[in-house]
Amino acid sequence: MLHCSFSIGLLPVRTDMEERRRDERIGERKQVVVTVLAAPAAREIEGRTFFCRTEDLSASGLRLRLHCAMPDGSALALRVAFSVPLKAFRLIGRSAWTREVDAASEYEVGVEFRDCPARTMSEWRDAVKVLLKGSAKE
Repeated sequence: MLHCSFSIGLLPVRTDMEERRRDERIGERKQVVVTVLAAPAAREIEGRTFFCRTEDLSASGLRLRLHCAMPDGSALALRVAFSVPLKAFRLIGRSAWTREVDAASEYEVGVEFRDCPARTMSEWRDAVKVLLKGSAKE
């Protein structure tokens, strides 16, 4: 993972996380490449690419673990690699929240998918269903 080598100033980091999930989530670690398309609150990170992982995912979004905070409302391009099915999903999302998770300056970022092609979202939902069925059997 790449560490942030820049400062984006003080960002609001949530500590009181209320449950706002619409879809069932599955704890799943997938490798993700994130490119910041737009970050109105931190223009200096626009165009930057980060390598990270998911903590969990659902049909409508995912939770990432990063080594830096991501301003709420940032537009993100994501490439999420699955081994079953063997596919790399290219998705567009928006950061909905960020919270610091430990003293090592790691952050969790909630991402809601937005403006993705219908076919891509259909394939994503199908892949998540397969994961959910597999986890129910365990």
